[in-house]
Amino acid sequence: MLAVNAWTESGQTYVWSAPEELREAVRGLGDPDRLTRAFAALERQGIVAREDFARCRSCGTTDTGAEAEESGRTRGFVFFHRHGTRGAAEGHGLSLYHGGFDGSAGTTTAVGRRVVAAPAEAGLSAVWDGNPDKAIELTPLTWRKRLVG
Repeated sequence: MLAVNAWTESGQTYVWSAPEELREAVRGLGDPDRLTRAFAALERQGIVAREDFARCRSCGTTDTGAEAEESGRTRGFVFFHRHGTRGAAEGHGLSLYHGGFDGSAGTTTAVGRRVVAAPAEAGLSAVWDGNPDKAIELTPLTWRKRLVG
């Protein structure tokens, strides 16, 4: 018997048919759910964390900076943009862009360490070489998000 699952990305709904045994495997917490939990933990630590945010890295960096100015209590940010969401849904992993609001490499590196730890604590594999100019990669990643309701 085939089961139908669906997920939504950038306002578009995708439908995925799967054998019953595979449906059972995805009923639990999925990778997008784990990432949402990791981002919520980062928010509690004072890091602006946004999912499926902005069109590109440059836009996302600018927009998170505006949010930090409003709150006044954050040190840094992390986000992935809409193109990254599409790539994750296609099975390519996900790049997390991060930085510090003071512009220093030291703050960006400290934020990066926190960002790497949060997905790992949520059960995801984060890879980063410590270079403040490079994105953090989540791979392997299975991007299937159930619709709620």
